[in-house]
Amino acid sequence: MANLNFELPAHVHGKKGAVRGTYEYYGFLKAFLENLPDELDVKRIYPEGIEVREPVETWSDDFSIAISGVPSMVNEFSAGSFMETHYHSQFDNDSYYDKDVYLFNHKLFGLLVMAFDELSVAPVNLKRLFQAVRRSVKPVTGKEDQEGLRRLMDRLDEAEIMGDRLYRRVTAVNRREEQISRGERMNLQRRLLRLFRKGQDSFVRLDWKDSVLFPQEAVQNNLRYLQKAEECLKQMDGEGALKAIYQIDNNSYAFQFDEEVFLHFTEYVLTQEKDRLQWGAGRIVHHENLFGVVAGLRNKVKHGQTDFTEERNILKAVEEKQQICYDDDIRYMVQAVDVMIDEMKKA
Repeated sequence: MANLNFELPAHVHGKKGAVRGTYEYYGFLKAFLENLPDELDVKRIYPEGIEVREPVETWSDDFSIAISGVPSMVNEFSAGSFMETHYHSQFDNDSYYDKDVYLFNHKLFGLLVMAFDELSVAPVNLKRLFQAVRRSVKPVTGKEDQEGLRRLMDRLDEAEIMGDRLYRRVTAVNRREEQISRGERMNLQRRLLRLFRKGQDSFVRLDWKDSVLFPQEAVQNNLRYLQKAEECLKQMDGEGALKAIYQIDNNSYAFQFDEEVFLHFTEYVLTQEKDRLQWGAGRIVHHENLFGVVAGLRNKVKHGQTDFTEERNILKAVEEKQQICYDDDIRYMVQAVDVMIDEMKKA
């Protein structure tokens, strides 16, 4: 039903604490944190309180657990400079151990284990997932397949309604307001966790910096930076164009390494072995190789040249290619939502 992960549980990362979890468990975790006992004294450890953040990230093991099909959560630990200067280094030593924080986190997660133990079935709320998918769709160029986008929004409408209806039933079962047999409960539990896994398989993707996003977001971001780069070149701003290209896929490597290294790490990601599936293999789908554009632009900027016709033509072709990828991603998501709607009907 759940995986609870500890990361740096004896270190305070800020004035506000958080439990980071999956979209599907947001509602349950939020209700849990809003009803903590007074004796836990949250404000003493976190003066600004404690909240839920989503989704899980790749910095800790709970990401691998979640994409394996087990809803997971972790005490928030990624905020603050500690992650950049001390984490996984010799500087992470006993001086950062805080006894009160350590005890607080054990009590907090101990109470969370007890809360899960009281449940009859996993508190999977798919409405929250579909809402997040909807928020993530932000067309860039105006040339996107409008029919495909409308279809996706329509299917998300139905999915949100069905997800909410299913969660209401889950809540009723967990509150003992709806009595079901042991066999019915086990069947519902299986279907809920199957739906959770289907959501992870269908919608969890990564960009080249290992940020968690939805299937269309990587291309969506690329299109935004491509347009920025093209506009800069139109204004004869080579430096501005380079800054934009730096954000596209892993082309930041083109600024720092030889092409052989750039290609090596590109292929390393795109040709992962099957036994590395739970490390994110297959979660990065698209790639645009702009090594040549970067090298050419840097050389022109260095020598004060402002004729960027060749680079503008290349980026325009790349934008058209990415536009096709975006429309394909939207069509894929329509199919994925359709599959989950069918699964929810069975639950």
